[in-house]
Formats: sequence, structure tokens, C-alpha cells
Amino acid sequence: MPKPSPNTSPGGRRSSAAVAVALVAVVMLAAAVQAPGEVAQASTSQPATSPAVAAQIITLIPALTGEADPATRKQAALQILATGSDAGIQALLDILELRNNTAAKLAICEALSETKFDNPVFVDRLLALLDDNNSALVKAAMDALAWSADPGLAGQGALASRVRKRQEEMLTEVLVARSKELYALLGTEGDRTARLLSWLRSPLSVDRLIALEIIHGAMVASTPTPPVGEVLQQVRQMVSDADEAVRRQVVVVLRDLQQQKEDNRRLLNMLAGETSPVVLAEIYRALGRLGEPESIPACLEGLAHPDPNVAACAADALGRLCLRGGNGDRPPGTAEVVTALMDRLAAGGLAPVLRQEIVDSMGEIADPAFLPYLIESVEAVQPAAIRQTAVRALGRIGDPNQIPLVLRMLSGDPDPGVREAAAEALGRLGSGQEVLAALRSRLDNKTEPAPAVQTRAWDAYRAVFGRLSADQQLQIIETWNSGDPASASRRLDLLVDAEKSLGTANTDPGRTVAIREMLGDAYLATGRHALAATVLARAQELIPPEQTDERLRVARKLVQAHLAGTAPERAITAAGAAIQPMVREALAGQLEEYLVQLARSSPAQAADFFSRLQRTLPADYVPDWPQRLTRMQNAVAKAATTAGSTIPAG
Repeated sequence: MPKPSPNTSPGGRRSSAAVAVALVAVVMLAAAVQAPGEVAQASTSQPATSPAVAAQIITLIPALTGEADPATRKQAALQILATGSDAGIQALLDILELRNNTAAKLAICEALSETKFDNPVFVDRLLALLDDNNSALVKAAMDALAWSADPGLAGQGALASRVRKRQEEMLTEVLVARSKELYALLGTEGDRTARLLSWLRSPLSVDRLIALEIIHGAMVASTPTPPVGEVLQQVRQMVSDADEAVRRQVVVVLRDLQQQKEDNRRLLNMLAGETSPVVLAEIYRALGRLGEPESIPACLEGLAHPDPNVAACAADALGRLCLRGGNGDRPPGTAEVVTALMDRLAAGGLAPVLRQEIVDSMGEIADPAFLPYLIESVEAVQPAAIRQTAVRALGRIGDPNQIPLVLRMLSGDPDPGVREAAAEALGRLGSGQEVLAALRSRLDNKTEPAPAVQTRAWDAYRAVFGRLSADQQLQIIETWNSGDPASASRRLDLLVDAEKSLGTANTDPGRTVAIREMLGDAYLATGRHALAATVLARAQELIPPEQTDERLRVARKLVQAHLAGTAPERAITAAGAAIQPMVREALAGQLEEYLVQLARSSPAQAADFFSRLQRTLPADYVPDWPQRLTRMQNAVAKAATTAGSTIPAG
């Protein structure tokens, strides 16, 4: 597949800035290829572009595509049209194809309409604008199309039909919006119920649709409001409505009511007389969401439907219906579903949408019998979406024998979605160094350009890491000592995971202390002092009293975390909790050093800290504590005198 040019967006259409540059190049080229005194014959029978006209168009393009006011934009479009040149027309055509810059496209449409410009070359671009979300632009495109001279489309032909259809759609959109505004203005619940009932019973299908959309919108709002009894009763009576769109919306409402037993049977009864593929697809989708195993036979019939979208929705429903229950058991009929899915896939000739849903359902059900079909679907001859679904399904089945295949997809598939699915699958399947190394290789921008793949690879890495033993986890953590910020952040994630798993198991206090101390160090290194203090305090709780060196080391780090944080007074409390004389001696020196440094920068804060020391720690905290207090008080007083501050006496 050819790569897009540098001037195209990922979707294949040029950005506004890139088009402006490209248009200038086109105009300059048109001027350059025409020799003085010669007149080139344009494909649209318009005069070729002279150097003077080329220069004029170049100056007008920024006015049309830039930040000018609407009148200036329209005037620029009119002047470009007035040149009657090929380059000018091409410039306008390219602007009409932009993904953005609605204002410029609106100005061109207005200029075409005002001048009654009837060049048929604009027809395709203007027709494309009829699907735009901006109603003003759609109306302007319709006005411009009224003057398009194309004998094959004019009069009662396809052009008039397309414009008329879009006008009807816009009128419907306006009607729906205003009806919803009217409903919102009704003062009482009774008024709103009466209005909904009148719309639901209306002979106009658009009224019935409006009511159903309002009902469904209230059901799925952040604060859900189910329909009242009378309204719900009316909705349930509309399963045989004459309008296809209404029946489809009724199914959506019943699906999201989640009153499973009653509405599930109602939807099953709908299947008997329903002929619309659109409604059938919605019914099967709803049966899957409702999750009643009694729907399995009907969905098996739907899997054989000739319409691929209907069969795909039935396949999706079967995958949902055969999920394991809370006790880990499959519902009755799962064996038949497994066989039916394999037979349908083996039959061949499937539309991509149906093949993808079957493969996805195989992953949901995760029966080992599906493995040969999934492996076949991973092959490169399949579309990327199917390969992606199949790789993810391999991970759900959980057969470690498929790790080599998934590793190949992670490193070698050209589609980032497939590589992302492979990373996810390895997170489920992997348990060893080879998998960790492969996932780690996808964290580098040089080997993996897709950020989504990198994110998924890191999630998978942590999942595999969580299944390792404590010793293995420590070995892995030691390999993340790189000094770059990304590696430091990931090492921190692994320490958090290791601390969590060890804390849950609670089988090795010494190992837990080591992990917590390392985690505290990592938090301190990144300036997250409160978190460091929390985890170091948890480490300290597990250190036996006789391990003096360990208690001293962790206590000093804990006090350091408090002193560096927003509540240094907590360091005093932590120091007061120390029991061993050697630990107290070290902490006393740490507190004194901190206060002396604090006095140099903020005498007032130092004075407050000193007062807290006096009140909290006993006079015999360490043998020379009174002398230390005197030294600290003198340091604070000296700093206060130098700064011209008044420090209260200790």
C-alpha cells in the first residue's frame, strides 16, 4: 500500500496548511509551463493561467483559507472565480476537499451561488458537502448545486434527487431537535408522559422515533430514568410497528431496560415475523446483551442467515451467551455453539464482518477446540482486523504453546493493531524471561513507533511480572536501574506491583521490607515524599527490634521523607517513636542538621520547628539532648537577629 505523501493527513486528506502550500505550487507550475504569448488548452476549456493571474491567485489563497472575516473570504473566492483559470478552479476544488476550514468552504459555496457559476467540475465536491455536520455549509452547497450545469444530473435526475433527499433529512433533523426542546420545556411529569404517549401513538413515524430517542436518552443518562409504566407498555406494543427504523429503536430500548426475562422472550417472538436485516441484526445484538441462555437456539439459527451483518450479530450474541458464569460453568448448549462456529468458519466464503465476529466469539468462549481455526486466521493473508481479533482470542484461550506464534506477531506484523493485540495476549499467556524481553523491546520508540502498542506492552509486562516469584521479581527490578526518566518510572511501577503482591501474601517479611525500602527510595528520588514516608513507615513496622542496622537505615529515610515533604513536624513524631539508643542518636543529629539549615532560609519556620521539638521529644531523648536544644536555639536566634525577625523564647 503506498504511503501517504508528506502533505496528507493520516486519513489521506490534506490539512489546511499543507493544501495552501500545495496550491501555491500548482499555480506557480501552471504559470511556468505556459510560454509568453501562448495559450494552453485546459481540460475544462478554461483559459490557461498566465503569470499575472497566477500571482493574483497566490495572494488570494491566504485571504480565503486564513483568519479573515466572512466578507473577505467570500470576496477572495469571487476574485479567484473571476480569473476563470484552471489553476484557480483547482485551488477552489482542493479547498472544498479539506477536512477542516468550514469557513473557507462556505465562502466558496456562496461565491458559486452568487455568480451562478455552472462548471460541472464542482458537482462531486458539492455533493460530498451535503453529508457535512455543519448545517449552514450544507445549505450553501445546496444553493450552489442549483446552478451546476450537468445534463446527466440536472432536472429530475440523480442530482435533484440527492439534494431533495438531503433537504428532507435536514428538515427531519430540525423537527427532531425542536421536538426535544419542546419536551424539555414541559413543566410536569404528567405533561411529559402525555407528550411521549401522543408521539408514540402518532401516525407519523418521525414522531414515534422522537419519543423512543427521548426515552432511551433518559435511560442511559448519568442518572438513569426508566420509562413509567404506561409509556413502557406502549413501547412494548410497538414491536410490530410498520416502520423499520421504529422497530429497530424499540429493540434498543428493550435491550437497555435490562428486564431480561420478559423482554428477552418478546424479542425472541419478534424474530418469527421480522424480515428487515437491520432489525434482525439489532435483535440478535440485544439477545446477546440480555444474556439469557434460552436465546442460544435462536441465535444458532441466526448464524446461518444469508445476510452477513445479521449472521455477524448472531455470532456476537453466541459469544456473549456462552460466557462462563460466576461458578465457572458454561450454559447448556455451549457445545452446539462451539461446533456451529467452527462449521460456519470452515465453510469459507465469509464476509470480513462475519469472519471477524466468529473469531471474536471464539475468543470469548475460549474453547481449545478453536485453536486450529484461530491459528489459521492469524496468517497474513487475512485482513488486519481479523488477525487482530484472532491473536487476542489466542490469549483468552490461554494455551502457552501459542506463545511463539504470538511473539512473531508482536515483532513482525506490520499492523499496529495486531501488535497491540499480541502484547495483550502475551500478558495473559506469558510467564518467562523470553516474553518479558519481547515486551520490553516494544517499549522503545526505535523498535515500536505506535504509542498504543507501547502502552499495551507495558501493561502486559506488568501482568507477566506479577506472576513471577519474589526472587524473580527482585532480579527483574534490578535490570531497570537505567537513569532515564522512562525507565525510572517503569521501575517504580514494578516496585509498586511487587510490594502489593508481597503484602498480600505476607509470607516473607524480610523480602517485603526490602521491596518497601526500595520503593521508598524510588519515591524519594522522584520527589514524592508523602508516598515515600507512607511506604517506609510500613517497612519499619516489619523490622524486628534486634535488626538495629536495618531499623536505623529505614528510620533515617523515613525522617528524611517527612522533612522534605509538606509536613516536617511528622519527622519529630517519627523520631520520638524510635527506641534503640543508636537510632535515636542518628535521628537527633538529622533533626539538628535540618533545623540549622532551615534557620538560614526561614527563621520563622525554624522557630516553629524548634518549639515542636521541645514539646514533643523528652528531655532525655538522647544523653546530650539539652545541649543540642541549646545549640539549636542559638542557631535560630542568630538567624532571626540577622534577618531582623523576632523569635519567641524557647
